[in-house]
Amino acid sequence: MDESTFRTRLQCEGYQKIGVVEWEPGKVSDSHMHEFDAYGMLLEGRLTVTTAAATMACRPGETFTVPANTPHTETVGPDGARVLIGRRA
Repeated sequence: MDESTFRTRLQCEGYQKIGVVEWEPGKVSDSHMHEFDAYGMLLEGRLTVTTAAATMACRPGETFTVPANTPHTETVGPDGARVLIGRRA
């Protein structure tokens, strides 16, 4: 999927605060959760999102979702990661 198509999908599915975030190489987040649904697409680099239910290892063009109040971690690959992400309350 390309960036434009994904932006349209986010808007159609009610996601707001759509934007691009960049994470530094090798970043590993502590387990945390958000009060919103997150839907993202990896634009560049590598990113692994891990929840109790699944591990989503993403390459450019692949998407991931994390439902609200779901504990998860993010692990960024050696080249960093650039992610288009939307939030839905």
